[in-house]
Order: sequence, then C-alpha cells, then structure tokens
Amino acid sequence: MNELQEVYYSSEPNRKSTHYHDSHQIILIVKGRIRITLDKTVIEAGEKSLLIFSRYENHSVEVLSEEYERYVLRISPVSDSLFSPLSYRPQGFSNCISPRRFDTLEAIFKELCREYESNEPHREDMLDLLCRKLMISVKRESPSYEENPLVLAVQKRLEADYAQPLTLTALALEHSVSPSKLSHEFKRVTGWAVMEYLTSCRIASAKAMLTHSPLPVGEIVSLCGFSDSSNFSRTFKAHTGMTPLDFRKKFK
Repeated sequence: MNELQEVYYSSEPNRKSTHYHDSHQIILIVKGRIRITLDKTVIEAGEKSLLIFSRYENHSVEVLSEEYERYVLRISPVSDSLFSPLSYRPQGFSNCISPRRFDTLEAIFKELCREYESNEPHREDMLDLLCRKLMISVKRESPSYEENPLVLAVQKRLEADYAQPLTLTALALEHSVSPSKLSHEFKRVTGWAVMEYLTSCRIASAKAMLTHSPLPVGEIVSLCGFSDSSNFSRTFKAHTGMTPLDFRKKFK
C-alpha cells in the first residue's frame, strides 16, 4: 500500500488552531481536551478519544487543557475498503469516537511510532501491516461501515482523475449503473454528492499545489480541473474562507 505520510506521539501543548495538512488524519488523545471546528460543527473531545478527519474536511483545533498528549497518523487517500472510515461518512457518522478498546489502539500507535522511526529490514511492509491492523480496530469500533465496491471505485476515479471533465452520467455509464443509482449510493455511503466530492478533490489538490509548489494560480486552475480562474477563486473561497493567494501566503 504504503501511503503513510507520518505518525508520531507528542506531549507538546501546541495551541496553533489554524493549520493545514494534505492528508487524512487519525488522532488518538491520551490526555487533555480539545475543541475541533469542522466546517460549521464544533466537537469537544477529551482523553481516550479517537478522531478521524478526511483530507477533504476543513478543520481547526483549539487545545483546552494544559496537558495534551496524543498520537497522530497522517495518510494519503487509499483505495482499499479497509480504509473506508477515512472518507466514508454514512448517516450517524461522528468524527469523534470513544473507543471501547483504547488500550489496543494505543498499543498499535506505539508500535507504529517505533517502526516509523526505525531502519529495520522490511520497515515499509511492517508499517503497512500496522496501518491495516489499526484500521481493522477502527472499523470494529464503528461497525456501521460497509463494504461498497461501487462507491470505492468511483472515489478512486475521482481522486485520481479530478482534473478531467467528469460528469455523473459518464461515471454511471463507466460502472454500468444509472445516474440516480450512483447518486443515491454515493451519498448514502459517503455523505457527499458525487460532484461535491469531485470538487473537494480538486480543492484539496489545489491547496497542496499552492502550499508545496511555485506554480502560478492560473496554471493550478487548469491542473485541478476548473473551467476558469473566476470559478476557481469563487469555489476555493467558499471551501476555505480564503482566496487562493491568501491561502498560499498563510501556509506556504
């Protein structure tokens, strides 16, 4: 697989509330309390909480306690049903879980951190196995996640080919289903409309380019599949609250 970007443990009470990471994230809080603003939703989470954020969900974190110990895992999108909790948002989903098997999750994170810092033979294979073990544990904590090959395949297509002029009708034809069937299944499983998800893929990729590349905004527009600069700027600000140039100044 391995799409793992980083994993670490920290006891630093970092109070930086506005930040950006081009990844899905899983956070296991060992001690302390935080407040997360996720678009228009506010979540407070305490110790022994598990938090899951998609690459496509804007969020900020405010630390509410003097102590704040946590494990953080960041991973790129993975086209594997085992990793569906990172991007599936079915009805009733919560970004914050109070795990019944906290000790099991903490032990996996500890092992992940040790392996990530090591130079042992087969390090990448072991990290892959541990990530999969972690996701099995997460899915056991939230058994409502279903295996949905259609939705997974469409997500994979959108994440890989976001720059192309994709449409709901064309995607449905590719997968031999009606547009209404695809629309209903995708929304039910992910919580997103198909074209909303495509736009989120485009915005996420634009954020990464603005942050990690010197490309001019005009070039990023076409590389991310937007029709013109005005449409891009309007959509980008609606998703992030900032213009593309303001975002680049803040996070580059």
